[in-house]
Amino acid sequence: MEAANDNVSARALEIGKAGEHLVCADLILQGYRAFLSDQGLPFDVVAVANDRLWRVQVKSTLQPKNVNAKGRNPRLSYSWSIRKRGKDGKGDRLTGAHCDLVALVALDTREVAYLPLSECGQTVQLKPTGSTYTSVGGPSTFDGDVSSYPFADAISGTRTYRRGSLEECPNGHPYTPENTYFSKGKYRMCRICAAESMRKRRATKEAA
Repeated sequence: MEAANDNVSARALEIGKAGEHLVCADLILQGYRAFLSDQGLPFDVVAVANDRLWRVQVKSTLQPKNVNAKGRNPRLSYSWSIRKRGKDGKGDRLTGAHCDLVALVALDTREVAYLPLSECGQTVQLKPTGSTYTSVGGPSTFDGDVSSYPFADAISGTRTYRRGSLEECPNGHPYTPENTYFSKGKYRMCRICAAESMRKRRATKEAA
């Protein structure tokens, strides 16, 4: 068991290193100066832009997963744990004292999304590039795919980041008591969206 745990930790370290090198290469190819940080520092990559240094923490994932496993339609999304630090995520919580930005790496497509740490909660979810479904979920789900968050926007300080809301459904309808019901007793649903979905299904059957 101990040997298996060591193998898992070694694999996670390799994946992390792959992400760090990919971010460094991505920034250099965009024309920025970037280099890997020294071991032991709370950030992984340093980039030079707008006459200052940007400390970048790299988070990597191998592939998207279905975040709607209990629903009818699969919704693939990348997911990163942002605030965890250290071996097995047991270090101090990631804060602005540690880095300025996070680089979110999708290793299967070699893509990188950049976000200010101040915009991130405990986790971040992004759709794969080209996905057409509407983003769902709460504040961890950002409205956009993994290609929608370039480094230039992250350092600009002017971009507004839109994410899922706890007060509105993904289509912007308010979760008022009159417009809310719970599927299977625990999944919050929008009555307006449900009625529209039912109308479309009926129209499809009638046209068949």
